[in-house]
Amino acid sequence: MQYTRLYDHVLSELEFGRTEKGINLLVGMLDVAELQVNHSGQAREELRGHPLHAMLLEDPLCADASQQSSDPVHRVNLLTKQGCGDAVSSTGRRLFAVTSEITVARALRLRSKEAERKLHRAWRMGQKIWLIADPRCGLLETLGNVDTGNVLISSEHEIRQSAVHEAVAGSAFDLILAPNLPDLLSGRGLQQLTASLGQQLGSEGVLATSILMPGHPGAGWRRTCFNWEPNCHEDAAIARLAAPGFAAQSYRDETGCIAWIEMRRA
Repeated sequence: MQYTRLYDHVLSELEFGRTEKGINLLVGMLDVAELQVNHSGQAREELRGHPLHAMLLEDPLCADASQQSSDPVHRVNLLTKQGCGDAVSSTGRRLFAVTSEITVARALRLRSKEAERKLHRAWRMGQKIWLIADPRCGLLETLGNVDTGNVLISSEHEIRQSAVHEAVAGSAFDLILAPNLPDLLSGRGLQQLTASLGQQLGSEGVLATSILMPGHPGAGWRRTCFNWEPNCHEDAAIARLAAPGFAAQSYRDETGCIAWIEMRRA
């Protein structure tokens, strides 16, 4: 019952219309639980049995953490849109207005925008591009009704499950853009795959990807309410991404949640 009284307090704040205060309290306490041994599971279990949980489920960004079929890609896509749709309750709209602006939610939105910027810049330059992303993320569609014959698109799951050279034998890309691929990989798997992808770069080509930092603000909310548990990677892993003959540069986004890595031939 360690968290029940705290959830009572959050629920009271939400019921009195103090949505921002209530959500910020919840995000903070879930982050604290995430940092304490064996507390994140307890916090999740107590939330499932609390009336607060039913209210949170009206927010389209939140999902029942017990439902394995819930789709984080769908919820991440909501962050890039202007609204949450017409079928959402007034409570859900109030919650969405706040949860879509917490740090990790803004970071995911900024990640999409940065990936879009990189894609558009390379396309305008006439570069040969390999986009590795879930088709539902809509990155290719942001180019609009233009000729995308210079863009090859593969899903992250395709690349994980098949040899890279089978997909692009003989190709030399100016940009390989895989913004979300590290979310699906362990540290060793990420290093091996980026080394393999690097072999498909032209002499001036760039492999651009990004990692979600461990312990980022909102990590507890992301796990408990967003129902998403991606692989996170330490800063030190960035330096190990570059295979022999390649060099990696990195920079963090303004939230400190996500680091972008660009790998080139040395």
